[in-house]
Amino acid sequence: MNNKNINNNQLERALKNLEKRLINNIDENNDLRNDILHNLDNKPSKRNYRKKEPKQNFHGAGTIFTNNRVVICGYQRKYTGNKRNFISGFGGSREGNEDYMETAIRETIEEIYDFENKNLPRKMINEIIKSIKPSHIEPIVENKKGKEYIYIMIKYNLRDLQTLTEIVDYYMKKSDNISNAYEELPRDLEELIFMRRDGGGEIISICVLPVDEVRGKNLIDNGFKNDIDFLYQLAKKVN
Repeated sequence: MNNKNINNNQLERALKNLEKRLINNIDENNDLRNDILHNLDNKPSKRNYRKKEPKQNFHGAGTIFTNNRVVICGYQRKYTGNKRNFISGFGGSREGNEDYMETAIRETIEEIYDFENKNLPRKMINEIIKSIKPSHIEPIVENKKGKEYIYIMIKYNLRDLQTLTEIVDYYMKKSDNISNAYEELPRDLEELIFMRRDGGGEIISICVLPVDEVRGKNLIDNGFKNDIDFLYQLAKKVN
């Protein structure tokens, strides 16, 4: 067995161990998992949350998957108005007469999987909505070009993302709708995160970030930045 195979085996074991740690870190004692917490009566915060915002009156919606210690994010490609790539959640604008749950789940699947045909099966989206239950729903009011923009943020846990992955795999694996982000559709969180490639869509890659101290801070050690730059240059030579 050559060194390349040894390194590949070591990498596979490391990825599986990381995935197990992600699953085990989920709050198993969270009794609120199957409840929708309509926490809309709180006093608006500095982020300009709106009190009792009607959920049918919204412009966009998205999901956030977390165990309150780590959060799953998308490394997003720059677009008009943004000069560089950036990390964001999954979500986007409402289409037609969608409700906020339909918008959030559709946008999440579109951004993660980058299917060539954006016309996703309605039955699949409905099954996902029925199968995963958010622990929190929050309307966020933003001001865009002088107009009010209402975005519904829906919080799920990591097992919910696992369930979403399984349902998408079930419905889409026999479809002729090709994913630009995956050579084979992922069946679990490990494959969802680590087997994803840059298919040229909105999201370049999936990443995992700590929740506690990452907010608005640059926490990456300068030495580690140099290590990452070395890996990037090395990957360019290999490719």
